Amino acid sequence: MAATLWLAVAVGSTQAATLDQEGVCDNPPCSREALQRYERKVIKRLQKANKLSYEAYNRGEQQESERLNRVFRRNFDRRRAVVAAIQSTSD
Repeated sequence: MAATLWLAVAVGSTQAATLDQEGVCDNPPCSREALQRYERKVIKRLQKANKLSYEAYNRGEQQESERLNRVFRRNFDRRRAVVAAIQSTSD
């Protein structure tokens, strides 16, 4: 199921992800280290949302599973934006 969620997000997300750097660090533009810290935080959120979504799906809680899947997709888009920002930094 986790692989299915991951694939659905990777294929189904057509919107370009943008990074709101105000939430990432205190004084934008962010350093590479600040972006990497934020990426680690987002990865933890991704893993937690994916786990909870899978558990809700197995309990038969369709609405909760869909809500958590949306949380997963938002965090996936955030991570994609952070990775792009890390690649574009010159630090």
